[in-house]
Amino acid sequence: MNKRAKKVQKRNAKKKAVQKKINRIAEMERLYLKESKRHQSMLTKSIIIDILTTDLDESNEDTILYFETLERELEVNFDKVKNKPAAFQIEMFEDGINYKTSAWYEVFVRELMNKYGEEDKQARERAWKIATGVMSCMVSASEIVLSEPELFYS
Repeated sequence: MNKRAKKVQKRNAKKKAVQKKINRIAEMERLYLKESKRHQSMLTKSIIIDILTTDLDESNEDTILYFETLERELEVNFDKVKNKPAAFQIEMFEDGINYKTSAWYEVFVRELMNKYGEEDKQARERAWKIATGVMSCMVSASEIVLSEPELFYS
């Protein structure tokens, strides 16, 4: 084999090794995301309500109202759906972060306003704390499931 062919072979081998590494990383990320979604689907209302009320000191009635509103407005059973619905979506931009709320979340805010006779701002703060608590549980789903396996793998 001549010198040029060896150089080409070496260059192609490097490209192949880099591509293999990229594919391996992409596959690991895909598997991590898949496992994370599986753990999220295992979380139930009662577990999330328990976490919100005991660890985050949220009102039990308000967290139950959150899930009742979600299920009523979306016509789903939170415990049975694999892809858990969220109150809002976060969009990242160069100049900051934008939060896009769901229609059912706005209904939840109005129900809190009616329940407590609060101003819109106070009800939104109360709703925001609950929604971000639920979102934190979803992000931490793997840690929650793996820390209490007897709750999920029985």
